[in-house]
Amino acid sequence: MRGVDSTKKHLPNLITLANMACGVLSILFSFYGSAAKAIYMILLASILDRLDGMAARKFNTVSEIGLQLDSLADLISFGLAPAILVFIFKFSHLKGAPLVITGVITLFYILSAGYRLARYNTTGIVSGAFSGVPSTICGIFMAATMIIGRGIPPQVYAFLLAFCGYLMISKLKIQKR
Repeated sequence: MRGVDSTKKHLPNLITLANMACGVLSILFSFYGSAAKAIYMILLASILDRLDGMAARKFNTVSEIGLQLDSLADLISFGLAPAILVFIFKFSHLKGAPLVITGVITLFYILSAGYRLARYNTTGIVSGAFSGVPSTICGIFMAATMIIGRGIPPQVYAFLLAFCGYLMISKLKIQKR
């Protein structure tokens, strides 16, 4: 039974690492021109993100390292991966000022996700609510728009990235379910 207890202890972090791996794979698929695979990796990461917390609570293995690891995975899978996906497939063909502007907006989205996660790690859930929209929601939203957004112009994606970045760092209260 000792092995089972050890597996239960490490399972949530292994799921979190799988989430992180999906984010890294999404980035690699974006670099190699496979938007569909990149999107699927973000969506799979979102399922794993849900499962790791459930496993940690079920096996009573919630830990500080798990919290930090989860935030790092979320930054990669829902901050960096969707931003790179959008940048490569919607902005990289641009030239001059539009490329610079969309690059700055992409950076803003990524930094907003990092700030949102750091703020959550230091304040947690206050009065049953998140402060700002979780990065997971924004990352899934950006990936989903790429599924349906073949004809959506880069300007709309620039707005969506900037708006999602703002929502993550806002003080908007989102009730935890």
